[in-house]
Parts: sequence; structure tokens; C-alpha cells
Amino acid sequence: MIPLLVPRVPTADQIYPYLLEIDSSRVYSNNGPLNQRLVRRLSEYLEVDESKITTLSNATLALEGALFTSPTSSQNWDMPSWTFTATPAAALNADKRVRFLDVDDEWRVVPDSMTKNLVDVLPFGSPLNLGRLQNFNLDCILIDGAASFDALRAIDFSTSTPIGVVVSMHATKTFSAGEGGIFISNDSNWVAEVKQWSNFGMSGTRTSEVRGTNAKLSEYAAAVALATLDIWPQIHSEYSYLSEQIRAICGRLGLDCFSPMSNFVTPYWILRDLSPEIKQKIMVEFSKHHISFRDWWESGTAEMPAYVNLEKSSLDHSQKSARTSLGLPFHTSLSDSDLFHIESTLKRVLAS
Repeated sequence: MIPLLVPRVPTADQIYPYLLEIDSSRVYSNNGPLNQRLVRRLSEYLEVDESKITTLSNATLALEGALFTSPTSSQNWDMPSWTFTATPAAALNADKRVRFLDVDDEWRVVPDSMTKNLVDVLPFGSPLNLGRLQNFNLDCILIDGAASFDALRAIDFSTSTPIGVVVSMHATKTFSAGEGGIFISNDSNWVAEVKQWSNFGMSGTRTSEVRGTNAKLSEYAAAVALATLDIWPQIHSEYSYLSEQIRAICGRLGLDCFSPMSNFVTPYWILRDLSPEIKQKIMVEFSKHHISFRDWWESGTAEMPAYVNLEKSSLDHSQKSARTSLGLPFHTSLSDSDLFHIESTLKRVLAS
């Protein structure tokens, strides 16, 4: 079986020096020295001030904390249905009212005249492209950029509107802590409030000044993330090489490939604009030949039982995207023979 995903994380030997530091400091969580170093190194790499970045135990809690502490008085948040379930789950857990909107041809949410607070999802490692929102009178923007670590370097917010960005450090992403999340914002007060929320609402005292939870990144996860930063050029190179091979396959076969992208590394191979018939044939043939595949976002979150009663606009493009897209194996453990097997199978399907 060719697996869909194989995480690319540092080896035990690469993490080991940081584990020795944990043994020496005997600090295991609570914004310890490794986490502080991670924040410094991330701020340098992403080219944002340290006061505008913090870490959390995972990206879903980062979304929840950002929504809970958001600098807006309204509880109403619009977001695309075409996203992973974590996006609406985080909003509901933060006591927000969710309305689902449709997406455009690039799978980005399309606000309307009623939109004031927006969760904009960066699908499958896409870049920010905030210019597309400049004609909307938005009060607050939260970006779910779970897989977009490589597309977020030197963020240019270029606006006075409060903007927050959440990145995942899950093992399945290109930049990993095993599990973890990053919150970045142009509003340092928002970052401070997310950090306080992640520590039971405490800030420098043992008193919970606001509602909060325990969402701090552990020192062990920080160790993995620091080791990942150490070898990031190598990881980036491996994903870049694989991306070139896959884009070449799609080019030879005439397939529209949403991801991988040419300018940024992402952890996905997503085909789009397939006819439903071809999509079904690919799934049948891949199953026969032991090649994994996945409908990444199923039919969209608005169709899921947990969210089916939430308010929604027309979702025609989201539903079309669900019918005509398919995720294929993408990881740095794919061999040349694996890629040949995948391409040959796709070629037979298209020829039939």
C-alpha cells in the first residue's frame, strides 16, 4: 500500500540535545526556556516582532483562543464551509455564532455585505493574499492558515484591521512540533490575550483574570519544533523536489493540480476540476492497486451532522469543489517507483 501521508519530523538523534536541556532545566511546560527560544526563532524566521507571536498546544485551540479573545464586540463570524472541521468546531467552542459562506475558484471564502468578522481559510498551504478583502468593511479577520507555514514568511498585514493568523505544527504539516500551534497577529494585545487565555486566564499571577484554559505548548513539543527549525532547509528542499515531480506528472497527464504549489511547499497533492466520473474511476483503480486517496474535506463542514443546523448562504461552488477534487499520496517517503505507479494508474484511468 502506498500511504497517503508519512510525517517528516526530526529523528530522535536530532531532538536529543534539546531533551538533555529539558533534563537540565527540569522545566516541562509553562512557557519554559525551549518555548521561549522557539518563539524567538520563529519571530526571526517569519520576520515578525516577538510580541506578535505565541505558541499553543495545537492549532485548533489556537483558533479557539483567538476567537474567544478577538478584539470585536460581535459574536457573529462568517467562514467557508469548504474547510476542515476544526474551523467551525473552534468557533462554536469559543461561543461564537457561525455562518457558512461559499468559496471562489481558488477555494477562498467570499464575504458579502453582512460580513463583519471573517475566518479566512488558506486552503492546502495557500498564501495570505489579503488584498482580495480590501473592499470589504471588516471589523476583524482571523486566518486559518494551518498548512501555510512556508507561505507566511515576512507577513505584510498592511492594514489597521485586526488580523490574526493560526498555523499548525501537527506532524502531518511541513513544519512540525509533533503537535502544536502558532498564533501571529498585527495586534500585540490580541497575542497577549491569547497567551493569557492559554494559561487559564492568568497573567503573571495565580489569579484567573479572564476565562481561559490550558493550551500551552509543552517543552517536549518545543524541542521537536526547534529540531525541525534546525533541519528546515533540508525538509524544504525535499518537499520542493517532490512538488516539482508531481507538478510534472500533472502536466503530462493534463490534470489540474491545486497543490503542491510552485512558490511554497505544502504537505498535500490535491487534484481539482475532475469530472465526478473520472474521480470515481480513480478511487476504484487506486483501491485495486493499493494506492491511498482521500476526500480531504468531504462535502464541506456545513453538510456534517455537527453543523448542519448552522446558518449558511448558497454553497454551490463549495459543493462542486467537494464533488470534483481528490487528495493523492504526498510525502517525502514516496519513491520514484511509487510515483511511477501512481502516474501509470492515473494514465490508465484517463485513457479509459
